[in-house]
Amino acid sequence: MITSNESITISNGVNLHLFQTDAFKTTTIKAFIHLPLDKNATANALLVRTMARGCQKYPTMRKISVFLDSLYGAIFGADISKIGERHIIELYFEFISRRFLPKNVDNTRYALNFLRQIIFNPLLPNGSFRPDYFSQEQAKLKDLIKSVYDDKGSYADERCIQEMCPDEPYRIYEYGEIKRVDKLSPEEVLNHYRNIVLKSPIDIFICGPSGIDRIKRTVADIFKPRLRKSKLQTPVIPATIINKEITKERLVREKEQIDQAKLVMGYRTYTSWEDKNIFGLMMASGILGGFPHSKLFRYVREKAGLAYYASSMLEKSKGLMFIRAGINHDKFDDALKIIKEQVLAIQSGDITESEINDTRSGILNRLRAIEDSASSFIDYNLELSINNRHDSLKELKEQFMAVKKEDIVRAIQKLKLDTVYFLTK
Repeated sequence: MITSNESITISNGVNLHLFQTDAFKTTTIKAFIHLPLDKNATANALLVRTMARGCQKYPTMRKISVFLDSLYGAIFGADISKIGERHIIELYFEFISRRFLPKNVDNTRYALNFLRQIIFNPLLPNGSFRPDYFSQEQAKLKDLIKSVYDDKGSYADERCIQEMCPDEPYRIYEYGEIKRVDKLSPEEVLNHYRNIVLKSPIDIFICGPSGIDRIKRTVADIFKPRLRKSKLQTPVIPATIINKEITKERLVREKEQIDQAKLVMGYRTYTSWEDKNIFGLMMASGILGGFPHSKLFRYVREKAGLAYYASSMLEKSKGLMFIRAGINHDKFDDALKIIKEQVLAIQSGDITESEINDTRSGILNRLRAIEDSASSFIDYNLELSINNRHDSLKELKEQFMAVKKEDIVRAIQKLKLDTVYFLTK
């Protein structure tokens, strides 16, 4: 349970979001560097991995490990993600909170100092990233991108997105392109780092039992002298494309040596976080394919026996919905027909009170689960913040409780099928 929260601006383009709670014995800090999702995606993915290998003060993984152990087993990590058409570098730090430690031990200051070192003082022997670190991270990044191809379900998801959004930034995979990895040099990535670290918006989220006033002073003391030495204006990241018109659905068939065929259907929802009826759409997706009681599970998987799995999910920042199913290779036409029938059923108002109540309960349980993890709570609030929403979890729950059947029908009636992707043998 969050007892208090506050968001303040530290300096130009740098915001601090504080959530105080006694639900955890640890404090979690996440620093997010916001970038446009564009041709630099591969460089961004390689950069964050190289940054996490060491900095001037902690030049090796061993020294980082020793430092983390000195904070009673703190955890540090780094990754990259995309939300809508925004690419986000994430640095993560979790540590035992001050009130559970010996007197005068202040892990918060140590943690923030460490993140500042990682962000602003990268390891640059001879004026560039260490060649061995860089080449090792290139190899790891290529393996990571290859792993998507090996997982045919994930591969089908990405191929559907690429076919659906050929001229939109959203087509870009969050870890970039494998063919670009070896073309990047340490010098090129370093120049890219210097361009983004002074300009890009940064959000720092802190969640834990520590006092808000003390943390504000600590963050201001540690970050403000270093941030935004340059007077360059923080660039505005382009808005995500949402309302692309669709005249006719596309069918894309591809062949691989696979045992189970993969069907992915991409819809334009024309509803995003900024729309009032986003909660009606989330309920509609839940009724369609979000839970074991959903129509896709019952009619496509159980009654017709056409799918090994069938589900739906939303990309609420981009305004997309995807239906995913694993089916037999010769059941494409049957599965597609029944899936479309379930979408049409909800659009026609064929929804029972039981489906509405069970879906509402399922969504509320998921919201409660977010409160059980500081990391999940921060991630959820990041997505809300990006989309200009500042609802508390309590307010979100109230919004779902207020959703009526007509809201669900009105939201799903806006759907347009854009792309059908079928991966078969």
